[in-house]
Amino acid sequence: MPMFFLFVACALLQLGALAAPVTEKCAPLTVQSDFNTTEYLRASWYVQKQQKNGYQPASSLYCVTATYNRTYHGTPAKVPFFSGQVFSVFNDCHDGGKNGHVCNNFTSPDFKPGFGTPLCGRVPNPAEPAKITVAPCKLPNLLSGNYWVAAAGPTPDNYEYALIVAGQPTVQKADGCTTPDTCSNPAEFNCGMWMFTREPIPNQKTMDMLMNAARQKQISTQLLIDVNQTGCSYDGMFIK
Repeated sequence: MPMFFLFVACALLQLGALAAPVTEKCAPLTVQSDFNTTEYLRASWYVQKQQKNGYQPASSLYCVTATYNRTYHGTPAKVPFFSGQVFSVFNDCHDGGKNGHVCNNFTSPDFKPGFGTPLCGRVPNPAEPAKITVAPCKLPNLLSGNYWVAAAGPTPDNYEYALIVAGQPTVQKADGCTTPDTCSNPAEFNCGMWMFTREPIPNQKTMDMLMNAARQKQISTQLLIDVNQTGCSYDGMFIK
């Protein structure tokens, strides 16, 4: 799937700039306190809104799902030269429309693991478990991209929504700051923002909590694109 090869390209760019500088008007982003990794990995997530980025173009933003698991086919996820928490990342979608082909088709007999599928999530600092990084499993942490859980709720024992940002926001907008929506150069490596829910079609209260969380964190929602989950088939996707 092209998005994963672009992810790798973006990761390699990080050698030139491990993080974009915080601009004067973009406050340092605080992540979810008391983050419960086990609860976060408990069940699949359905993306409701997200920014496009270098490895997830707008054409693939249909029926987007994310599932995280400690193992892959019963084998613990592993990253070279790292002994901390690691989990497998199964991102999937329909490309070109909700009836388009399944992007990765993880559960199909024809699926063959590649360099970028599935990915590996890592927790580099146990003291900040919400500051996750993600990259192809064979790449060391130095080449992984930021995946920060800015907010998850409503309680640490029951995550029904999550707001994820690809590191410190640096792009100023009228309603706050966000990350770039492209990985076109090293300074723009940390790109992406996602709004997750446990239900494919969430209730309005859940979406209100997500939008309120963004406002409280001074995160701009201007670049978000709605992800169509209506009438989606998740056949072939890894769902739990």
